[in-house]
Amino acid sequence: MNDMTDWKEAVKLEPKRDEFYNKALPYLEKAYNLDKDNTAVKRALERIYANMNMLDKVKELKGE
Repeated sequence: MNDMTDWKEAVKLEPKRDEFYNKALPYLEKAYNLDKDNTAVKRALERIYANMNMLDKVKELKGE
């Protein structure tokens, strides 16, 4: 979606994106809790939380 030039088309895909994010979140959160030093998992969580407007979770990850 980030590479799409038609913003209206990208917005139409957001519900499908959020569906995938909701499926992935429990697994990523579990992986993060098992290994908080895994930067790839942490970055993925931060991106998903930000895209889903879960800014309180982003702040938690950043230690704010």
